[in-house]
Amino acid sequence: MMVRVYIDDSKQEIEIRSLLGATRWSIYQLFLRDIFYFLAASLFVSFSVLFLIFTYTKNRLSDSELSSIIADNFQFLSLNESLFVISAIFIFIYTNSFFTIQSSVNRLNQLTND
Repeated sequence: MMVRVYIDDSKQEIEIRSLLGATRWSIYQLFLRDIFYFLAASLFVSFSVLFLIFTYTKNRLSDSELSSIIADNFQFLSLNESLFVISAIFIFIYTNSFFTIQSSVNRLNQLTND
């Protein structure tokens, strides 16, 4: 949804670039670069916050006597598992963003030609 709003806000810029002879791929790259940076930063921040919440919860559990057994068995994802989850989420969202950009730019080009 954010990608569609971002493209709709940039409609005039897309039209000007198209009139100046920009290819569709160069227009895609313009948006994909911004989405790449935003997505990478979002995943880094969200995973960091998740790790901090996990660490806080584990420390709170280990402080109480009844929950110390649970806290000892409470483990965060390994590095490989973390990288896999982040990569899978990144690829899924980035691919979805690409298809959204492609359909939105095509729709804008059709409206401009009509």
